[in-house]
Amino acid sequence: MGFSFLVKQPPESVFASYLIRFRPIQTDEKYLSYYLQSPDYWRQISESKLGIAVQNVNATKLQQIRLPLAPPSLQRHIVDAIEAHFTRLDAAVAALKRVQANLKRYRAAVLKAACEGRLVPTEAELARAEGRAYEPASVLLQRILAERRARWEAANPRKKYQEPAPPDTSELPELPEGWCWARVKQVGRVQLGRQRSPQHHQGPYMRHYLRVANVFEDHIDASDVMEMNFDPVDFEKYRLEY
Repeated sequence: MGFSFLVKQPPESVFASYLIRFRPIQTDEKYLSYYLQSPDYWRQISESKLGIAVQNVNATKLQQIRLPLAPPSLQRHIVDAIEAHFTRLDAAVAALKRVQANLKRYRAAVLKAACEGRLVPTEAELARAEGRAYEPASVLLQRILAERRARWEAANPRKKYQEPAPPDTSELPELPEGWCWARVKQVGRVQLGRQRSPQHHQGPYMRHYLRVANVFEDHIDASDVMEMNFDPVDFEKYRLEY
């Protein structure tokens, strides 16, 4: 789809092919300009398109476009009303952008407070208030590391297990009571996906897979998911889990 523009006080120049000049006669240029941006105008343009690869509208077709011609005295009033509404819409858009920026900052502030233990009462505080014991994160981390080691040794019986190094906390901020620092590698398994290559374009185990284009910050777009061949072994290695 093309574009319509009102050209005012242009420099001395000419226009090339694929452009059509329309000079109004005794008609408010802004009135016509706004109509040439309206849905009704573009609907007529779509119905008049020529070609298959690159569709276009020639001058002959453009001359046949129907337009609602208001009386001269009303055209200016219509333009003024349109621009008044557009001014209010622009102000609303600007206000919405400010709200979106504030929401983004608020979201970041909420996440920061959560990661610093300030969003909800800590387990240590609740335990003291209720007169009970609790399990600190350091105990949880040791249990995770033990399970991680057991799984690795079961899958690699003849290899020597190497414990993941803990983080250097000398320059990290102090955490709330009962919390502890850990590395991502300590509490989970990190793995890259499989690259798409011609050898996987077809096969008996075609399965859907996610690309970078499908994954966003807050959702997964499954409207355009492609397929690749994953045999049962690879499927277990690369499959997604809840």
